Amino acid sequence: ATLTVSDGNCTTVFTRVIDFTSGTNTLNQAVYSVEISPNPATETANLSISGNPGGQFVRVALFSTDGRLVQDERYDVGRNAVVQLDLKGLAAGLYVVKVAAAAGLVVKKLIVK
Repeated sequence: ATLTVSDGNCTTVFTRVIDFTSGTNTLNQAVYSVEISPNPATETANLSISGNPGGQFVRVALFSTDGRLVQDERYDVGRNAVVQLDLKGLAAGLYVVKVAAAAGLVVKKLIVK
């Protein structure tokens, strides 16, 4: 299955491969990595993106543990970029950070103090 996301200026395509013989599926394996620091964080956190996300931007979505989307931003990046997340106003707790780019999806956990 293929999902195409467009904001009118840029289009990103995500593909999911389904193996019908074994019943498993996997999302595109990302060819880039993401590290979060500091973690735990208070007012800001840096996302260090290593490698090539495969496009000119990444979309960073932050979810609470109950699945609620609390932040969704698009950042223009290149190879080996650093993105700063603004965490002011977020309640203390555990969050899931999803970084989506043309080269795949990376999911990380973030603790906000």
